[in-house]
Amino acid sequence: MTRRNLFEIALAAALAFALSHPAAANAQAKNADTIKIGMVKNFFNDLPDALVAIVTEPFGTLMKNTTGLDGALTYNKGAFDTAGLLNDDKLHFAVFQGHEFAWVRKAYPKLKPVAVAVNAFDDIRCFVIVSQKNPATSIKDLRGKTLDMPLLTKQHCWAYIERHCTDNAQPDPKAFFGKIVKSESPLVGMDDVCRGKIDAVIVDALDLKFYREQKPAVFSKNLRILQQSDRFPHAVIVYKDGAVKDMTLKQFRAGLLKAHTIDENKDLFDLWKLRSFEAPPANFDAVLDASLKAYPPPSSPVSVGAR
Repeated sequence: MTRRNLFEIALAAALAFALSHPAAANAQAKNADTIKIGMVKNFFNDLPDALVAIVTEPFGTLMKNTTGLDGALTYNKGAFDTAGLLNDDKLHFAVFQGHEFAWVRKAYPKLKPVAVAVNAFDDIRCFVIVSQKNPATSIKDLRGKTLDMPLLTKQHCWAYIERHCTDNAQPDPKAFFGKIVKSESPLVGMDDVCRGKIDAVIVDALDLKFYREQKPAVFSKNLRILQQSDRFPHAVIVYKDGAVKDMTLKQFRAGLLKAHTIDENKDLFDLWKLRSFEAPPANFDAVLDASLKAYPPPSSPVSVGAR
């Protein structure tokens, strides 16, 4: 599968969904009552803007189906910029990677979670995969080697590598690895490790599970997990305390929590690999604090976006 094939498949899926939901094109029409939501841009790593626009087009339909509210989505800012817009009342809600919300809530303490987005496997981790012939015992042994960060790699995988690809105080993947490549998919990346074309590949839990299901013998005979992350916090939908009317907040939250039960949303949930929106767990603050300790923010609070 080539990179062009991958984009064409994603584009076809998004177009098929949009065409089967014609109301989507009008659902985000802006008016005084439109709920403005910002999504951090690195949810769409490696996707061209035109494709992101198509993939996100049905968002208005989901909003209307689940909450009864009109919604408009923006997705061109990094975590700190998005948090600033939310804090300045230029957005009603925002969607962050869990580890990035741990960063911004320290700078903007009025930002509070509404719900978390749970993926199809309910497991947000990443795994560094190497050949069984590779003598490495940790990521530190991969200095100067070739790492594959497949096309569309999730942001928590980047965060993990940036934190762990070091044997000194300055993590820098480009300086640490001899070369960073982008295969067409995690499956291709793992195949390339088997063939000895690259030294290691990083994948998330969903991709690793899929590969083991599709090629169990190939994995068991040729590959191994060199290192894996702890669980990352779920992506989270956030509002500014006191900035959204109580009735709107209640309606929005209730709609999100039932979204996965609505038949019209099934295709979109499948496209976004979501299982459900759920109330933040009771220990969510502790989870975020642990994430912040493990993955501190960049030294300069600049926009952190797609790689």
